[in-house]
Amino acid sequence: MTRFIPFGLRTAASIAGLIAALGVGAGAAAAPNACPNDALLEIAGAVKPNSPRGSFLFSEKDLLNLKAVKLTTATAWTPRSEFIGPELSTVLEAAGVPATAKEMRFYAIDAYEITIPTTDLVKYRPVMAHTQNGERLMVATRGPVFLVYPRDQYPELTAIKGQAQFVWMVCKIVVK
Repeated sequence: MTRFIPFGLRTAASIAGLIAALGVGAGAAAAPNACPNDALLEIAGAVKPNSPRGSFLFSEKDLLNLKAVKLTTATAWTPRSEFIGPELSTVLEAAGVPATAKEMRFYAIDAYEITIPTTDLVKYRPVMAHTQNGERLMVATRGPVFLVYPRDQYPELTAIKGQAQFVWMVCKIVVK
């Protein structure tokens, strides 16, 4: 099930997510799908874990060391830009996700979440962008990781459902 948050509400959710990510109000137990505070990106579920909690953790260095590709496309929020980062399939492969996985649940710092089928890996070859137009993505610019699809090549990605699959501030993916 997709939880679509309109842009204005997503911005408000961003503030709440950033407050949580910064540890303000710490002391409460972390939600099971909370962003990690010890890694840039966490892949959980069907993975070969590299952490004591049974998930695969990527540091910024780990992600930057993966083979990167360039994707030039516009998004609903950006003009046509050059995005650089590893393909999502490369990230999942590095985490030991089996080819039999069926879906991925994405979680973002701003509390946005969506489930995407693994069939998108072959059909669209989305990119886990860390750079846009030569600049490293930061939280203020939809980073540090932004799931970007080749929107310009696929008209269906301009519809609301397609736009919902572009996930900025990705911090965790749970694979089933």
